[in-house]
Amino acid sequence: MSPPTSKVAPANAGADRGEEASPPPLLARRSSLSQTLLEELTGVTSHAKFPADGSGDADHHPGTPAKEVQSGTPVTSTGGDDLIRDRRGGRILDPELLAQLKQPRPFSKTADKIAFVCGVLNALLAIALVFGDGCRWFLPYWTTACFVLLVGNRLRTYYPLKYQYFLFDYCYFAFALLLVYYWVLPESEEWSERVFTAAFVSACGPLLTAVALFRNSLVFHSLDKLTSCFLHIVPFLNCFAIRHFDGLKRGDRVVSGSKNHWNLHTPEDTISLGDGVLLGTGFYLCHLVFYLLLINVIYPLPKDPAYLTSYRYLLPRLKKALPLGKGNKGNPEADSWLYPVAYGLWNFLAAVLAFLPAPLLYYSGEAMCLWGTFFITWGIWNGGNYYIEVFGRGHY
Repeated sequence: MSPPTSKVAPANAGADRGEEASPPPLLARRSSLSQTLLEELTGVTSHAKFPADGSGDADHHPGTPAKEVQSGTPVTSTGGDDLIRDRRGGRILDPELLAQLKQPRPFSKTADKIAFVCGVLNALLAIALVFGDGCRWFLPYWTTACFVLLVGNRLRTYYPLKYQYFLFDYCYFAFALLLVYYWVLPESEEWSERVFTAAFVSACGPLLTAVALFRNSLVFHSLDKLTSCFLHIVPFLNCFAIRHFDGLKRGDRVVSGSKNHWNLHTPEDTISLGDGVLLGTGFYLCHLVFYLLLINVIYPLPKDPAYLTSYRYLLPRLKKALPLGKGNKGNPEADSWLYPVAYGLWNFLAAVLAFLPAPLLYYSGEAMCLWGTFFITWGIWNGGNYYIEVFGRGHY
């Protein structure tokens, strides 16, 4: 799952956040992500000028009075931790982080152009693979290759920024479940049916609806935003093709006599509401248990607040919407233990509600087409809003 951004610059499960100080090679290769992050975290737009007296610089010593990056955008010191808070007072930023973000972005135009071309071509290719009878067999190959490349690139860019824990969110595991259906369980009819049903209700429910909930935007020049859209939309397109079209068969089209990886399972005509919700909820709870084990035992989440998770990212918004007070007597300044409970319950209930339309979408291709068109159009609208409101400032 990519956290939401501001209305002006909507993004993804998944996606525009602060950036940690990086070595020069990484800085030289950074894409348009950095400038978007600076605007989101501090309110400084791409055309803002920093004062000559350094009052807009975040490199002040711990404990010094609060300074402002831009008029009306307070940046306050947190004291001995040598960190500062962003304008909403919720997330923690390193002073060196902001100093890096203020620097020009070398080679960003070339990288943005490449991302734009690849994004448009992939959008056209996705349409051809889903709706083209002659080439639909290639859809699993394209989906798998794009997932590996995009998630690999996100891991490369997120790890230095201390955002790697976002890569363990539900959307990545739901996408991986589709790949398991394609490549791991081709010869087991019973397990293929169950895995496909779980993948179907996940793709049509929590993944696709996240486009609206987290304001994903189809911005072709931003590889990070494209990755978020890919993770939330492409599983739906795959399930649509598998359930309501023929053609996901290899046979003689690839290598004569080769092993068939995905046409051994023929989806049932219908699924019951109970089966859809039960399998979807079961997979959701399995991911939740694994996630809790991961961040507490296998790969413990550091106490350093610079390491963001979806919960840490959304906590300031949760506090604003649901003031539950502080913690216990032993640690009165800690957040109330009710916040993680409320966050977990909200996510669980939202997921269950998103599972409910799945039986109708499974039965009716027309309903599934309308459902997908609505949310994909929502993402395109967010992208258009981004281009008009952000890049059109000078023109309008």
